[in-house]
Amino acid sequence: MKKLIFALFTSLSACSTTRNPLDDRIIGVWKSNRNLTIPTLRYPEGANPEDMENLKHVFGHLIVTYTKLTSSAVLPPMNESPEWRSETTYRIKKRDKQSITIRYYDYSDKTHKLRKITFEGPDRYWIDLEDIEGREYFDRIKQ
Repeated sequence: MKKLIFALFTSLSACSTTRNPLDDRIIGVWKSNRNLTIPTLRYPEGANPEDMENLKHVFGHLIVTYTKLTSSAVLPPMNESPEWRSETTYRIKKRDKQSITIRYYDYSDKTHKLRKITFEGPDRYWIDLEDIEGREYFDRIKQ
């Protein structure tokens, strides 16, 4: 009987890990790194240079916190814009030695999205930006 219970527990644990794998590399508080991000930016042809300069000032302020179940982001008030906050659940869909791919719900457009997070050591990662070509880098500021 003990063998049956152990086998059942082991198989259920394996199933839950497969369906919702965890990855401690992402857990913690991260801050956007402006100095690494800005040189990667490539603006679309015809983009307004003034808008692009204003966009540069956003980088380096975003704080992202990952727990085992949620991702939250805070952008402090800037110029005339109020503080922006977002929180969502996420699931790790794929992982390898260098990266993880998460699935999260984007409340702004009410869809699920995938995001690849590429690690450069234990305390830095980058993501591809969506609206312009480039990468946004993040540094861990707290475990």
